Amino acid sequence: MSFDIEEQIRDAQDAGHFNNLPSVGKPLNLTRNPFAQQEQLAHDILQGNGYTLPWVEEKRSIEAQINKATQQLKRTWVRYDGSREAAYSWRAAKQVYREAIGGINKRIRSFNLKAPNPHFHLLAIDPEANIRDIQEF
Repeated sequence: MSFDIEEQIRDAQDAGHFNNLPSVGKPLNLTRNPFAQQEQLAHDILQGNGYTLPWVEEKRSIEAQINKATQQLKRTWVRYDGSREAAYSWRAAKQVYREAIGGINKRIRSFNLKAPNPHFHLLAIDPEANIRDIQEF
């Protein structure tokens, strides 16, 4: 059985199926700690080939979503000049922000259940506190 698998691997190599891997042509990293836990070794291999753990990607995605929502709100506040139209735009932007943060907070709660350690947990966002901070800035 093992000979069949080895033969399939050799056939795939000959056909060039492994030529498009990100680590092709790169030297092996032989500085790994032989006493490291298997999880750490797996993480190093993933990271070295441009991959990451799903919960790390989720955290990055949440942080990007927070940044986008906050930047949109800040742009509206910067344009606020006290006019009726600006006041309407500001009220609408605050409502959009509150709704966006509500969705983000749901993602944060879900993320915190997946994160392997409380050290990686994200804090829920208080939209009203952020709105006040933006207005005071």
